Amino acid sequence: MRYASGASSGTVAAGGNGAGPLTTQLYSPTGVYFDSSSNGLFITNVGANNIVCWVLSASGWTLVAGNPAGSMGSTPTLLYSSYGLTLDSVGNVYVADSSNDRIQFFSAGQTNATTIAGATGIAGATNQLLYYPYAVALDSTLNLIPIQLLLRNFVKPQPANGRVDVGHGIGCMFNTMAKPTLKTKPNGNVQVQSIPEAWITSTKYTAPQPMSLQSKKIRNGEYRKMPSGSSSVSVITDCVEPSSKNNAKNIKNVKIMKPNTTSSKMKYSKVLLVVLGSVAIFGSMGALSIGIYSLVTRSATSTNSSTTNTSLGLRWYTTGSIVAGLGGVHGSASNQLYSPISLALGASNELYVADYNNNRIQKWVSGGATGSTVAGQPDGVSGSTLFHLALPAGIVLDSSNNLYVSDSANHRVQLWLNGSSSGTTIAGTGTLGSSLAQLNTPRGLARGSSTGTLYIADSGNHRLMRYASGASSGTVAAGGNGAGPLTTQLYSPTGVYFDSSSNGLFIVNEPASTVVRWVLGATGWTLVAGHPAGAPGSTSTMLNRPYGLTCDPMGNLYVADTSNSRIQFFLAGQANATTIAGVTGTVGATGVLLYLPYAVALDSELNLYVADTSNQRVVKFTRY
Repeated sequence: MRYASGASSGTVAAGGNGAGPLTTQLYSPTGVYFDSSSNGLFITNVGANNIVCWVLSASGWTLVAGNPAGSMGSTPTLLYSSYGLTLDSVGNVYVADSSNDRIQFFSAGQTNATTIAGATGIAGATNQLLYYPYAVALDSTLNLIPIQLLLRNFVKPQPANGRVDVGHGIGCMFNTMAKPTLKTKPNGNVQVQSIPEAWITSTKYTAPQPMSLQSKKIRNGEYRKMPSGSSSVSVITDCVEPSSKNNAKNIKNVKIMKPNTTSSKMKYSKVLLVVLGSVAIFGSMGALSIGIYSLVTRSATSTNSSTTNTSLGLRWYTTGSIVAGLGGVHGSASNQLYSPISLALGASNELYVADYNNNRIQKWVSGGATGSTVAGQPDGVSGSTLFHLALPAGIVLDSSNNLYVSDSANHRVQLWLNGSSSGTTIAGTGTLGSSLAQLNTPRGLARGSSTGTLYIADSGNHRLMRYASGASSGTVAAGGNGAGPLTTQLYSPTGVYFDSSSNGLFIVNEPASTVVRWVLGATGWTLVAGHPAGAPGSTSTMLNRPYGLTCDPMGNLYVADTSNSRIQFFLAGQANATTIAGVTGTVGATGVLLYLPYAVALDSELNLYVADTSNQRVVKFTRY
């Protein structure tokens, strides 16, 4: 958006045509830089893994860095969930390539980058390594200042100067000020007008200014300062009073104090450092000094009656809203579903539902009261012709909203072009079998966006099949060695997700209650979630007959833990999960409960959609 100085409303400067990789679209833009020489905006599309330039008044963008189709990667020409950027005075581009843990330098007009900070794909806390860098800045002498989002394990904080915990955010900047001040409003709410950087210097919020705490509940936390040029980190405990340090209450009075240097109350695990950022000018020489301030949450997760928080700052309301189906009542009317089993989101966040027992695929536009049939027959009649489906168990879309359907009872995969009334068989023969041209009860689907390669969970054959675009037969990508818990085997795979950054497949082994990763070309899998021997369970490290899964651009995993009636969130690389929807082992049809959920999907804003299968509905849990 572009706001003229003093204007009360803005105009669209770029995008506004839905999320997607088209040159007229943006995809969850994060970083932006205005280049006055070209009258253009350099924009980071975090969801599309690229940097584009949109000249003001133009109808679309030109590619600056990354892949135009949105493919992620770690080569010098690719990016992976890059977040922030800046330019120097001669037009060179500097990119915080977040999920690759590096800073990339693109010479003006070039698409091949040089890594100038960090090491590709290697996270760490040494002076040579970075961990999820989210922003980058240059001082007047072009010194580089990467700002990092870090995860750490803490057992006890070290004493330091006090801070006031005021919530969290990303990318706020500060200006210098003489001393900390607080302001109490007539209603008793507190506004923090400044926070000390040290007892002789301080910083002031300018986004917004001042920051009103009002009566909002906050989590216990602390700020940490990482001085530039130092690998050591000082830990600063929170100073919210008069509430207990371990149980922050609604704030009415706040005071700044030095913490007890012998306190050992604060214990942390998998803490969150959310970038705030601070710039201070010291001395008559005007030297630029950078400190990075980060909020540390008290535990890996924090929940209350209305929200769920993960340790990356991703938060969803725990009460969902029905966006498809009536809930509790199955049927074949246009406003009903019968065992929804798979979900996909279109380019404009329209919802596609595999309506399993109605033998059809339904499309629901946002806010719509009814769905429209885009594959199969509206009345739910099954069949084996090109106009029919029989127990569709998996769906995936391409960028043109062409629909790929796992037609499980017909042992085939169908392609329904956008707007078509019939499908084309692109995998399987329609007859159950185990040859490379046949399928046995196919279920989940995934697709490589850059190559068009289709990955099929060939459940009855206990294997993942790979079909190149246009191929009449496939190759075994994973499994194919019988059913079982061995690392060379799969066991009735259902959900599948292709991760282009690792060239690997995330696979749900439903009867084994596990999620595994099988890198293409490897001879076996590595465990991602669940018990390696296939034992079901309901703890935070266990699953019970999960069915569907998806990942976000940061590599975090979301699993429909079906028989536990919950959705589990696994931080990238972690085996301990957070329940972000549903209640473990408790079935129900309220807004906070689920009943055997089979699928999970994310839209471009990371709102969570759940196929609440036995409740005959799809529920949306809004991220905020």
